[in-house]
Amino acid sequence: MLNLRFRKNFGPAFTLVVVLFPLLTFPSLTWGDRFELTDGRRFEGSIVRELGDLVSIRTSDGKVVTIERSLIKYHKKSAGVLDEFESRRKALDPTDAEGHFKLAKWCETKSLRGQAVQMYRTVVKIAPNHAGARAALDHEFIGGAWYKRGSPEAAARKRELEEALKKLKPPKEKPDDGATGNGGTARRPKDRPRPATPGAPIDRARVADAPTVELRLDELLDTKAPEYSMFANRIEYHLALLEKPLRVVTPKKPAPEGEAKTTADYTLEVNVRVYFVKTHKFYKRMALFNVYQGDVTMVMKNAKTGQTVLKITKLEVPVTVNLEKPREAALQQVYGEVVGEAMHYLSKKPFLTQRGGKVIPLAE
Repeated sequence: MLNLRFRKNFGPAFTLVVVLFPLLTFPSLTWGDRFELTDGRRFEGSIVRELGDLVSIRTSDGKVVTIERSLIKYHKKSAGVLDEFESRRKALDPTDAEGHFKLAKWCETKSLRGQAVQMYRTVVKIAPNHAGARAALDHEFIGGAWYKRGSPEAAARKRELEEALKKLKPPKEKPDDGATGNGGTARRPKDRPRPATPGAPIDRARVADAPTVELRLDELLDTKAPEYSMFANRIEYHLALLEKPLRVVTPKKPAPEGEAKTTADYTLEVNVRVYFVKTHKFYKRMALFNVYQGDVTMVMKNAKTGQTVLKITKLEVPVTVNLEKPREAALQQVYGEVVGEAMHYLSKKPFLTQRGGKVIPLAE
């Protein structure tokens, strides 16, 4: 810290405290204008304020120094790295996640840590499950959502999952029907039938004039959307078989923020998360089985009145899977379990049974 005492043009003597850091020269970077003081010191920055004979300059580390104009021996204006950052940022498409991610990496090479963090946050707004940006922000994926590593929220979510898993039982057998490969689940004993899957194609003529339902799906298996949506297929099939049928008119996309306009009679928002939870171990040593979980919420509304006609607040389906099951295959298996159970509870809702819907059986 340097105390500069000035008398010239300021009447009585006063002390001006100027924050100057030992190393204000950055030969490999161009931050903005170049300055050289009468005492030989050099640094780079940009002028943010001029008041009389005083000049305030923002240096490369973001600090503002204020000095008397007469102490500036040399001043050369130049386009700096911050200017280049702004130029690159403005040239990006606002929806280009990879472009913003590359800019964040570029910022790190130029020691622009604040700007890099800003770009990483922009990336996850565009692509919430961008692994690179999440890692750079020190986020971890826990129970279907991202949390700041070591945060109270992350710890609370881990405790919540631990409590939910205390009642789980290990897998009882490996299936021998070849339908799911190695690794069964304890949630379906041998005598428990698999949930019925749609058979005959939908009679399009029968549902042509039926009230419409806009299906808004948001599904993730870990951090990836399923290649084929079982939910879209099962929901469309079930609604078409009602005595008073409903016709699904998708976009099969995540529900937009806020209440989106639609020409459909109803909207049905379905949020599905399937994720790996933990490997259960015997006395913390011997791995016994893997634990996965699926979470489902559903909300169906009358699009014209906004009234909620059916709702599943949060259905949690924990599933145990044998260790031999590859992760991707296990996620698909658990997804199927979740779809079957969710459709059972959906089919029981009065709004659908009153339209002549049959309850999809599911053994406990």
